[in-house]
Amino acid sequence: MLVRFFHFQNRISRRITFTWFHFNWKLWLASAVQSISMDTPWKFCPSRPV
Repeated sequence: MLVRFFHFQNRISRRITFTWFHFNWKLWLASAVQSISMDTPWKFCPSRPV
């Protein structure tokens, strides 16, 4: 019974983690691109509006 409960809890937490990554990968990507373009000189990003 206890093992089943832990297995069920593990499945739920794994699903929550997957959903969290599914909804947050765009935010991670946007923040990564923003930090990279902040570190990169403007000549490397000609298409980016000033």
